[in-house]
Order: sequence, then structure tokens, then C-alpha cells
Amino acid sequence: EMTTTISAMKAWYPSAPEGATVVFTLYKNGDATDLTVTLDGEADEDGESEAWTATFSKLPEYDGETKNEYTVKETTGYVGYTASPEDAVEDGETITNTQNKVSVSAGKTWDPSAPEGASVVFELLKNGAETGQTVTLNGEADENGESEAWTATFSDLPEYDGEEQITYK
Repeated sequence: EMTTTISAMKAWYPSAPEGATVVFTLYKNGDATDLTVTLDGEADEDGESEAWTATFSKLPEYDGETKNEYTVKETTGYVGYTASPEDAVEDGETITNTQNKVSVSAGKTWDPSAPEGASVVFELLKNGAETGQTVTLNGEADENGESEAWTATFSDLPEYDGEEQITYK
């Protein structure tokens, strides 16, 4: 009996988080099979043929006269990352997990109005701890974090640290 092999790769952007795992499932003619590979970045004998590559081998090429079409899909993702494409991929293709990012904004109000020449500094806190990331507000929108007058915006922040959602203040 003729057999075939299919492989699919996992890429991470910007990089794989420590301890990350994902599950790739083999699809046959568009339907999920019971064959899965758990990828953790370490080659093993259970289908992770090299780091972040799932390989399914010794698959029947035909059912009777019908040629089987095999694809691979990420069926268990990693929290804080979005997989692309979400659909199944063909042999040799890559599914990329991109880290989800968030923005945080905070504003300063003055009563009755801001004193002339006033400025304030906002510091980003991550899970209650100082980050050293600051924005100085002076009432003038700029490219340094004052997204509009008296509003500080911190952008491009990771949503999760490992599997824990981050709280920004």
C-alpha cells in the first residue's frame, strides 16, 4: 500500500513563550482525524520531527481509488496569541502565532484649567509594578505617547505573560 507523509510548521512572533505548547491535528479529506501532535519546541518520537514541526507519516495515500487529501490544523492554541491561518494548511506550510497586543490610555483633567506651562508624568504599571515606561503630558499631542491633549497612551503591550493576563494601570 502506498503511503504519504505531511508536515506543518509552527512559527511564533515575536518569539515562542517559555513553556508554550500547541496541538496540531491531522485532517483527512476535510475531516479531523484522531491523530494529533503536541508541539513544544523539542524534537521527540511522538511526531515533533524537529523543533516546532509536526510530521504525520505512513498515511494511506488512497482509499480504494480515491486519493486522500491531508491537511493540518492547529486545534489547541496558546493563550495570548492568535494563529494564522485559522484554516488547515497543506504539506510544508506554516501556522504563525502572533502575540496579542493591547493599548492603555489615561487622562489628566484640571479644574478649572491647566496652569500655564504645566506638565505631568504618567508611568505604566504592569501587574502593580513600575515598568519605567513614562509619558510626559504638557497639553500638546505628540509622537511620544501624548495621543491627544492631556491623554497618555502606552501601545503595543503584550496582553499576556505566559498564561496570565496582564493588568496595566
